[in-house]
Amino acid sequence: MSSENGDWVDEIMKETESVETPDNWKWYSMISTISASAGNNYYMSLLQGNLIVKPNIYTILLGPSGLGKEFPIWLATELVQRSETTRVIAGRSSIQAIVKELSTARTRPDKPPITDSRAFIVNGELSTAIIEDSDSLTILTDLYDRKTKWNNLLKGTGEEVLKEPYITTLFGSSPAHFQNSIPQVNIEGGFIGRNFLVKEEKLTKHIDLIPDSESSNNEASQNGDFPFQKFVKHLELIGQKGGRIIPDNDCKNFFNGWRKQ
Repeated sequence: MSSENGDWVDEIMKETESVETPDNWKWYSMISTISASAGNNYYMSLLQGNLIVKPNIYTILLGPSGLGKEFPIWLATELVQRSETTRVIAGRSSIQAIVKELSTARTRPDKPPITDSRAFIVNGELSTAIIEDSDSLTILTDLYDRKTKWNNLLKGTGEEVLKEPYITTLFGSSPAHFQNSIPQVNIEGGFIGRNFLVKEEKLTKHIDLIPDSESSNNEASQNGDFPFQKFVKHLELIGQKGGRIIPDNDCKNFFNGWRKQ
C-alpha cells in the first residue's frame, strides 16, 4: 500500500524501529488498519466473478507476555480512531452491545455519516475483549463473510438489522489465554480458520529502555511523539476512495500457489 512518499507500512516500520515488539506483529497490525479503513468501499472478484470478497481481516497476535503486543495494537487503535474511517470498538464489550452499535448510524464531524455496519473491533487481550457469551465467536464467524444484510432478532430487544456488515478485528493473546478463550467448537466451526494467527516467541531485538544520554532522553520527551497526522491522512484517503481490487501477477501466483498447498 503506497503513500505519497513510498510504502505506508514500511514507513511506519521504520518510524517504530526502536520498539522491540516483533516486526510481524507490527506489520499485521498496520495491515489491519488499512483493512478497517477500507470498509465496504473496495471489493475483489474471484472465480470468474461468481465470488465477491471484501478486504476485511481477523488477526490474533499470539505469544507470551512481555513481547509487546500492546504497542502495535495501541498504535493501530489510535490510527484508525484519528482517521474516523470506521467505528472503533475497543475495550470490553458484549456481542449484543456490538451488534446494537453496528445497527446504528454514526455521525462524524465534517464527514458523511457511517450508515453501513462497518467496525474495527480491537483489544490487547482476546480473553477480555468480548464478555463471555456462547454465541460471540459464532456471530463473529458469521459476520466475517460478505452479506448484504444480517438480522438479529431477540426477545426484549426487537429486530436489529446490520447493513452490509464489514468487520475487522485485531486481538492479542498469550497461548494459555488462547486455549481458554477459544472453545473447540469455534476452532472446528471456522472462527480460527478466518484469522491470521501471528505467533512470535521472542523480541525482534533488545534495546535499552533508558537512553545512555540524558540529552537524548530530554529531546525524546519533547519531540518523540509518534507523528500521527503524517500517517492518518493516508488512512483517510483510503476511506474516501473505493473500487475493485485487481491483484498483479505476483500476487495471483502467490495466492493460487498457497491455496493449492
